[in-house]
Amino acid sequence: MGKQSFKRWRWALPAILLCLCLYSCSAIFHEHEWQEATCAEARTCVGCGDREGEPLGHDWEEATCAAPKTCRRCGAVEGERIEHQWTPATCVEPELCVLCGQRQGEPLEHNPLNADWETAKEPTCQTEGERTNACSACGATLTESIPVIPCQAGDWEIAQQASAASEGVRIQRCVMCGAELERETYALTADIGNAEPSKGAGGNFNQYNAVEQQQTSANYVLNKSTKKVHKPSCRDVPKIAPKNYATSNESRETLIAQGYSLCGHCHR
Repeated sequence: MGKQSFKRWRWALPAILLCLCLYSCSAIFHEHEWQEATCAEARTCVGCGDREGEPLGHDWEEATCAAPKTCRRCGAVEGERIEHQWTPATCVEPELCVLCGQRQGEPLEHNPLNADWETAKEPTCQTEGERTNACSACGATLTESIPVIPCQAGDWEIAQQASAASEGVRIQRCVMCGAELERETYALTADIGNAEPSKGAGGNFNQYNAVEQQQTSANYVLNKSTKKVHKPSCRDVPKIAPKNYATSNESRETLIAQGYSLCGHCHR
């Protein structure tokens, strides 16, 4: 620089030196405004960019079935989520992950242990019955309803005795609910002086009093005409016509399967 140029700029040198001094002092002596350290960055001054200390490092939460390894502070992820570990479905539970507890699918169906369901409650004409079995897989008690059955006609009952002057009236009721199912008139039988039904019964009611028919060691007495199952002590047993009388030691279920129904007087 020539003397002339120096003389021209020498007036600016003090100002330049003052600016440099002020900048240096500000950089050295200013108060830092710190931004807290993160997982990846140390503590940093927002004013001058100075750093202090070390980054925090990630605080990892282990991978689950729903998410990979994840930092609790910053949300960074690493790797892949882990696979579900499923337990097999059972009769009451679907497949279950032993790691996270998630369920998928549906429980298996119960399978009856055998075809011989046990009747716990007999159906009637007004209420459903109930039968039970056991599951062959888990042993749980299985319950099914038995549909309502039709009314079962009982023996004829005399509502009005016949006489020489007028016919009598007899009715047939359901042995379960007592509802009247049929009503008939009948005329007095001249030769035996007793009620002869006008149709249907074949001389099978109130014509006999064969009490010896109750003297049997069999479990049940059958009326082959009305298809009723009686206990030997039943009041209706002596009234059964001999041609319709039979005995049996078979189970009630077997007899019902053969078309018989239980007497409403002695099987209450």
